[in-house]
Amino acid sequence: MRAAVWKLSGIRLAGEAVREIRCYLTGPQALDGSHGINRYRVCDKHGIKHALFNAKINIHQEAGESIFLGIRNQAFEDLEFDVTLPQGAL
Repeated sequence: MRAAVWKLSGIRLAGEAVREIRCYLTGPQALDGSHGINRYRVCDKHGIKHALFNAKINIHQEAGESIFLGIRNQAFEDLEFDVTLPQGAL
């Protein structure tokens, strides 16, 4: 996925050139500074369980403000997750 996102560098967004785009799945920070990926399980109104992940996209423009899409990992503190996967496991 990273290679595909890098191809978007240089495009214009809201009239500004994009310097860098980073896309990642969120999870806790380990002692070594790396981040894991939390997999959450939710049950829909029919009782069917679904796995879900939280994706973040950070868009850094050449001469402007950064744009942050997605929900910060801290917003999920009260939501239980069933496993933390190592970065690159998916």
